[in-house]
Amino acid sequence: MPNAPISRFEASGPKYIIEPHLESRRIEYFLLLCPLRIPDDFCARHCGPASRDATSVPNPPGLVRFVFPAARRGPEVPSRMKPIVLAMVICDFYYRDAHSGKSILSGTFSSINSPSFPSKHGNCAVYIALTDVARDGSVQLVFKKEGGQFSMKLPPWNVKCPENRRAVVEIGGNINGLPLPEEGYYEFQVLWDGVEISSRRLRAVKVELKNEGPPEAETE
Repeated sequence: MPNAPISRFEASGPKYIIEPHLESRRIEYFLLLCPLRIPDDFCARHCGPASRDATSVPNPPGLVRFVFPAARRGPEVPSRMKPIVLAMVICDFYYRDAHSGKSILSGTFSSINSPSFPSKHGNCAVYIALTDVARDGSVQLVFKKEGGQFSMKLPPWNVKCPENRRAVVEIGGNINGLPLPEEGYYEFQVLWDGVEISSRRLRAVKVELKNEGPPEAETE
């Protein structure tokens, strides 16, 4: 018997117990203790429309069986399985070698220094490695300020499901002129079909530049 809550109600005699028993297409409630005197509005208050079933299924001794139609099921929801993000790297440049198929990453970092804000970072790249990709989907990056209103969506990638779900799917791209409205913490959010599956933090730091004049000419 599956675990299910037991509801109790007061009648004109002792307490009666309704114990749900689940079957494939209906929910059966056995009303325990006999003889029974069931309130007229009991079904409406507790179970909705009901019909007494005394012929289709034999009742165990001492039990009166009421069968209530199970709730209608809606349309089947497609699989919501999400890929697993194995790695997410922020770097200066990314490209894929045409001959070997290998991903090449150059200059990894997790913070950007700037003498003033707002600012733009010349070039950066994001590399993502996924596994357990069970179906085709889209991956999109959202760059946003933590605790702020700034948010920027980047063009999505269309990801094809590999023949083997254990395979690693690598994607990446370069971003020219990444906007940084103010100093502080930012993050790249990874969305799979609009649902966040990972994120990577990036810090923008304000630094002071030392003005060093040209070297003085040496005199004899």
